[in-house]
Amino acid sequence: MLILNTYLTKTNWRTFFSFLLSIFTHMNIQAEKLNVLQQIINSDDVNLIKDIKSLINNREVDWFDGLNKSQQNDVTEGLSQLDSGNFFSHEEAKKRFGYK
Repeated sequence: MLILNTYLTKTNWRTFFSFLLSIFTHMNIQAEKLNVLQQIINSDDVNLIKDIKSLINNREVDWFDGLNKSQQNDVTEGLSQLDSGNFFSHEEAKKRFGYK
């Protein structure tokens, strides 16, 4: 416990709890996947298997959903900045960063 307290005094509590939440979320997703797999394995319903296969093959995943929360927040913030007119051109960016 002393090690944990020492660690947490040097670390933000919010960061620590976010880390724990990500572990539990990951564990819950793994448990759900195993549960679904078990149901599929135990099923003799050919139509269920066909439906699942069709769902997997035809599902279009939005690239945004593949980002973690921090990345999603960054994208959302950038879009908000664009909407409010807070941006500059590619040419201006090249000038700011010393490219010609």
